Amino acid sequence: MFIRRRPILVLSIALVACAAEAVTVGDINQLPPPSQEAEAGLPLTPPDGTSPDTGAPRPTCGELVCPAFSFCYDGGCQCPKERSALCDDACVDLQTDVLHCGACGNACSIASSAFDAGGDASSPGATASCAIGACRVIEDFPLLDGTPLMSRGEAIAFDDDFVYVLTERAILRAPRATLWPFTRIATVNNGKPGMVVTDTHIYYATRGSVFVMPKGDLDGGVATLLPVPGGLQTDFARSATHLYIGNRSGVRRLAFADGTIEELLTQGVSAIAVEGDSLYFAEYGFCGQGSLPIARLDLTTMERTDIASSEDVRAIVTTGDGIAWAAGACWDGPDQYGDRAVFRWTGATNKIEQLHGAGAMPTGIAFDGARLFWTNGRGPELDDETHSLLTMIPGANGPVTRVATTGRTDTLGDVPGAVVMHAPVVVDGSLLWLDYVGHLGATNQQTPVLRRLTPR
Repeated sequence: MFIRRRPILVLSIALVACAAEAVTVGDINQLPPPSQEAEAGLPLTPPDGTSPDTGAPRPTCGELVCPAFSFCYDGGCQCPKERSALCDDACVDLQTDVLHCGACGNACSIASSAFDAGGDASSPGATASCAIGACRVIEDFPLLDGTPLMSRGEAIAFDDDFVYVLTERAILRAPRATLWPFTRIATVNNGKPGMVVTDTHIYYATRGSVFVMPKGDLDGGVATLLPVPGGLQTDFARSATHLYIGNRSGVRRLAFADGTIEELLTQGVSAIAVEGDSLYFAEYGFCGQGSLPIARLDLTTMERTDIASSEDVRAIVTTGDGIAWAAGACWDGPDQYGDRAVFRWTGATNKIEQLHGAGAMPTGIAFDGARLFWTNGRGPELDDETHSLLTMIPGANGPVTRVATTGRTDTLGDVPGAVVMHAPVVVDGSLLWLDYVGHLGATNQQTPVLRRLTPR
């Protein structure tokens, strides 16, 4: 059975119903016991929703009629911490609200996505987004190429001219400048996360195998099986001269210049990252096995140093001064397996920080030089309205901010174990990730897409 959790709300001080200003946030642990109104069954949490709506319920609190998305506590109307500003008689989040982005009344607008408008689902679409208090654009690029090969995206790679997407059944590419249209350059069998593109070749993973293929023309050339021991959950990393391949049988290093392969580790790994002379890796373990080491391998001396431990690490990214990782995306109920959090290790101080947790289901992580981004949510562990979130930390260590929710519609229901948002990567200053989008006019149909978040 899957258990649903909601975060503990941190409450603000009482509101004046028509005010249009931010509300000071307090600590729930410092508040008095619930009032008689609360004990009588009045709303203690705001209704679900991501932006104010004229039809949103307005709870009552004694003789008061509270703003939308507020609730009654100790005789007064309260806004939750995540909606701590009051605009147009509604509690809103100025960091993410498309109608009040950064300030009350600053609305973000753009033409609706073709999916939302019920238009041609094979065409790109765009929607407005508010992230970190600024208006941005989220664009959807369907992973369709005119053949019956539509399948879930698994990995993203790019070169100077193109962006490539490995799906379960094909390798697609689109011009890097436009991300449209996608063209199939190869058919694959059960593609899995793991792809790197060089000037001359494409390296990619399938279930238990690794292949290399000349870039060639549109047909992509003939793929060759690499002599790498099989292992599920393959992860790739690259430097200027080498491809690093990690899986349950260890880590191998392939030289781009001559194709030679050497064994670096025989310990199975779940995630790897490379920066300079350092290979970072998380040891592989089954869900429930307990925390396992995250370590650094000095590629000059081949000396290993353990730096942390976590369960079920899904992705590692280097941050210039250390690493960050997404941990704990196992299947079962909250906190039964894994840390389910995002962590950061700083090399200079040898300090580990938990950046996000308490219900997180991180599936991937990226870094743009200033901010960490991660995709969050997989399967039915999170509520329908909030599963598969894309979140970020502004600056070095700021508050967690919801950037975008999945485009998949609630009417499609939850699919146990389905990875929806995942594989985030920064390209040309924009964030790309893989997702599903459910569109009107096609019952229970999902279109896999590449999504892009850009400043407006």
